[in-house]
Amino acid sequence: MFGSAVFSIRVEGKLSASWSDYLCTESMSVQEDEAGRCSTILITEPVDQAALIGLIVHLNGLGLPLASVECLPVAPEQGDTPWKS
Repeated sequence: MFGSAVFSIRVEGKLSASWSDYLCTESMSVQEDEAGRCSTILITEPVDQAALIGLIVHLNGLGLPLASVECLPVAPEQGDTPWKS
């Protein structure tokens, strides 16, 4: 990855929406599985690799277990806008 990209980062636990501004994310959502475990999905603003690593280190410093990091594809008809389902 050489340029900016948008990522979906999933951490275990439930974060309130107020963390979105603090973590500089575009959006945040909380999901609960069948067993009642919560995870928070953060969608980043377009960031480069250094900013992504900084965000991951910051989440780790807050004690939030990282579940996954995914680079979101870009929908061709939307130009540089990440695909959102």
